[in-house]
Amino acid sequence: MQNIRIVLITAVLSLLSLYGFSQTVNERAITIGGVTLNNSYSFAQFTAIMGAPDSYTSEPGDGGESIVMIYNNNKFELLANEFIHIDFSNSDYKLNGVVGVGDPVANINRLNPFYLTSKSIGENRIIYYAHIMDSIDDLSTIDFDTTNGIITRISYVRDY
Repeated sequence: MQNIRIVLITAVLSLLSLYGFSQTVNERAITIGGVTLNNSYSFAQFTAIMGAPDSYTSEPGDGGESIVMIYNNNKFELLANEFIHIDFSNSDYKLNGVVGVGDPVANINRLNPFYLTSKSIGENRIIYYAHIMDSIDDLSTIDFDTTNGIITRISYVRDY
């Protein structure tokens, strides 16, 4: 009877550990208002989630159709249905619901587990680079331009 309890307790703890691991892996995804940064979306799918943009342009290209959508001066760009660029200049959107323009720099750490570096670009201005590292080939970063410890701009350009 004692052995059965030990086996059951071990099994439950193992399942809880696996559940925790899967949650950690899923936290690596960056979401913005219902869309996930590294997912693919058609224009129709994107606008079904985010609503109609204030404006958009669509241009065919060698790499596929490029669609740039503007939502209250915030830019989202898809190329061949893949996110390739975001540029946020106001507080309408938060990454993973925890960090956005106007927030203190300390909120960037809530996007863990990312490798974070920084570079001073003048008096009281620092750019923080959150390295996504989904794979060894992906060198994409999310850049946080800050002034006096407050995030003033967030940008992402996919680096293949």
